[in-house]
Amino acid sequence: MKTVSALAFGLAASTVMALDRPLYGLDYDTRTSEWGGCKSYDTFVADFKALGNLPRHIRVYTTTDGCIQRLLDAAGSQNVKLWLGLWGNIEPEKDAYPSEFKTLQKLVKQNRVRNDNVLGIHVSSEALFRYYQTDSWSNRTGVNKLIGYLNETRSFLRANNINIPVTIADVVDSYRAAPELFDHVDVVSINQFSQWEGVYAADGVNVLFDRVKEVQLAARKVGKVLLFSETGWSAAGNVTAIKEATPASSAVCCHINDTPTYLLVAL
Repeated sequence: MKTVSALAFGLAASTVMALDRPLYGLDYDTRTSEWGGCKSYDTFVADFKALGNLPRHIRVYTTTDGCIQRLLDAAGSQNVKLWLGLWGNIEPEKDAYPSEFKTLQKLVKQNRVRNDNVLGIHVSSEALFRYYQTDSWSNRTGVNKLIGYLNETRSFLRANNINIPVTIADVVDSYRAAPELFDHVDVVSINQFSQWEGVYAADGVNVLFDRVKEVQLAARKVGKVLLFSETGWSAAGNVTAIKEATPASSAVCCHINDTPTYLLVAL
């Protein structure tokens, strides 16, 4: 997860509007730092005001009790719609799904989460990618656990007349390795960063669609929408694996038409 500030939002807004790039929304971190915390109500409001004319859709990673209520209040005051996330993980010591699902249930019962203010929800973000770096895909325990979370969340929402899409957000290779996901998710939620593929930003979109073409075809076969839940390009930094990281390269990368796309913007 990345920490996003109002300054980063301002940069994103000016860059996207200047280049006339279509954009569905922005990924957003509610934390005060990578170690935790929760931004203040005023910080949330300032960040949302910095969106300017960008689509007022924000995707978050966690539904932490106390913080999520503050975020919902701020989003409501600024006409911002949220895509919620539950921090589900396969390893029990990292798994916040049980507590965050309880928070979600409370919010629904309190009419704080509704069809008109929440766009969708993912029950995990790259949990499969992290777990299966050290375990074999032949062990389907992790996949089945997350599918169970998805089914539980969706069943609860539908029972309360909440009809937003529910999904598992992960990288291309996870969807390839676990094709059963296509039948279970409401939308196919992919995180893909072409900057890690050893190419220049000008080739970023071509590489992105080349990487996802197999997943896109599989999604179409089951009648599911493909959602780019995380993408983008670094605007600064000196990681050797990334060939260029400037505001200009960050702007060039993200011309994606006709596919709902969340851009990850961070300092």
